[in-house]
Amino acid sequence: MFNTINRKFYAIAGILAALFAVVYGGLAYYLGQQSRLADRARAEAAVEREIRDLKDLFFEIRFWDRSVIFSDRLQAEGGSGILTEEVRQRIAALSRSALDEPLKTSLNRILPTIEDYEETFGRMAQQITEQRLNTARMSADYQSLTAAGLRSRKTSLYPPLFNLAHFHTTYLEQRGQPEYHALKIVIASLQNRFQAAGALDDRLQGYLTDYMALLERDNQLETELARASEEFDIASNRLTSLFTTLAAHAEQRLQAEFLEAAKLRSRIQRSFLFFAILGIAGLLFTLALMARKIVHPVQGLAAVMRRVKAGEIGTRFNGGTDPGDEITRLGEA
Repeated sequence: MFNTINRKFYAIAGILAALFAVVYGGLAYYLGQQSRLADRARAEAAVEREIRDLKDLFFEIRFWDRSVIFSDRLQAEGGSGILTEEVRQRIAALSRSALDEPLKTSLNRILPTIEDYEETFGRMAQQITEQRLNTARMSADYQSLTAAGLRSRKTSLYPPLFNLAHFHTTYLEQRGQPEYHALKIVIASLQNRFQAAGALDDRLQGYLTDYMALLERDNQLETELARASEEFDIASNRLTSLFTTLAAHAEQRLQAEFLEAAKLRSRIQRSFLFFAILGIAGLLFTLALMARKIVHPVQGLAAVMRRVKAGEIGTRFNGGTDPGDEITRLGEA
């Protein structure tokens, strides 16, 4: 098959090309794997960072919402709504670009929970506003009732009016059921005192009736607000748990990518060593093949020529390994 110098040359060149292709192809494969793994790691890092930012943004929303619930800063509701809409849009975008189905499923579970959270908070904010208005009307009616009682100049009304002031303030501070029932008893007692003193006219009766109606409505609102607050806490805790689980899942995936990258680096190092050994072994084999097929026959021919030149006419060439190639035929000639 390799009975000519030309064929031997191309065979050796083909071996070198194949060796180069194997070494380069193996290294290119592992470098490509490393590049793809780096891209995945960057994408996972971006997802993990986005989820962490969303979690922080949700805590900011909770801060604004607590400002609405526990203070008079009703304007905070607008800031909360803007942030909630931003969270919703970012979750939808993240869900479209998520890297695995469990993450998409968890993200899709967050959106309905945010809807429940917003609906509950909106109901609470409305109830809080109505309760504050009702409290203002209740306080105004209480002041009118107290002023009318004091204007009557009946000293027997002073103690029940003092009790009304005390229990009215206590109820607005605590708004518990004991305070509610105690205030009702005080109002009933005050009405009896007005009747006994002959000071209960239509105007005072109107004040008492309105005050009792406002008190009933305030107690009803407090009960509804407590129920809505419980639902709000449940939705808030559920969202916090979902965001915490998401962040932990994203962090685990990121750690898994880092571990995979470390394993790939170890494989690449071993591959470099393997391909280096393969390249050196292939090069040595090729050099040995060249020496055996080309260099040694040429050296043998040169030795015969030197001996013939020196006068040893009977010297014959016997260094060819392939009887049909050009060097062997030249040597025999």
